[in-house]
Amino acid sequence: MLFFSVPYLIDMIKNKTKPNRVTWFMLALNTGVVFTIQIGEGVNFLATVPIFVDIFICLAILFVSMVLRRGYYKLERFDYFSGFLSLIALMLWLVVKEPILALLLATLVDFFAFLPTMVKTWKMPDSESIEIYYGSFISILLGIVLIEQFNFFSLFFPIYLLTSNATMVCLIKRQSIKKLFVKNN
Repeated sequence: MLFFSVPYLIDMIKNKTKPNRVTWFMLALNTGVVFTIQIGEGVNFLATVPIFVDIFICLAILFVSMVLRRGYYKLERFDYFSGFLSLIALMLWLVVKEPILALLLATLVDFFAFLPTMVKTWKMPDSESIEIYYGSFISILLGIVLIEQFNFFSLFFPIYLLTSNATMVCLIKRQSIKKLFVKNN
């Protein structure tokens, strides 16, 4: 995963990739929460390494975007709404002592935190670099292979991450995908 983050960071330096800072902050915070839940529920540490690495990557992207003053930071109502829902879910997670519900809420936090980046990418597909999403997909897939005991706690969040990364790849490449289908019809 770290390897696939390098092109993203280089594209940030070139001012090609414009990360949504709100998303990356919330993702770093929430991924730490999920990591804590998984470790607390006995998920094999090796299987959680990709999620732990994601925390570091989210923080690195946030830090570089702030230092270089690069990034997408135009807050609109949708960003506030997503951030609000994300924070509500995070607060509920802190109150809830039931691990299954906590993991569901943490996944909702991640979804609402990531939604503004998905919308931005739909509007401006060139504002994101695809390599980080390929890399994350591969990393999470390898993490799933390392799971020793398959259960809700070990599989739910990684499967969600696979889905969200695949969605980002499709959003970034949607014009190419559309052309492929138009040619075949």
